[in-house]
Amino acid sequence: MSWPAHLDIKISDLKASVVIVSDSLFSGENDITNDQSGPVAIEILTYAGITSVNLDYYPDELSALQSKVDWDVQENVDLIIFI
Repeated sequence: MSWPAHLDIKISDLKASVVIVSDSLFSGENDITNDQSGPVAIEILTYAGITSVNLDYYPDELSALQSKVDWDVQENVDLIIFI
């Protein structure tokens, strides 16, 4: 994968955030070690060359997800993926 030369950005410089939206995983009702989607998303992003990837679990609530977006924007996250 490559970026157009005029952007002067390396994919390895990007910060990504993977957010698993699940009430049961967030609450602990289901064990996060059973989550396969988060690790697969991280694997795909790191394979693409993104080295800074954060994984979080959030409840299916608009206010909580908005807070997550606000936090990631403040932390200069370039890519947010909700699963």
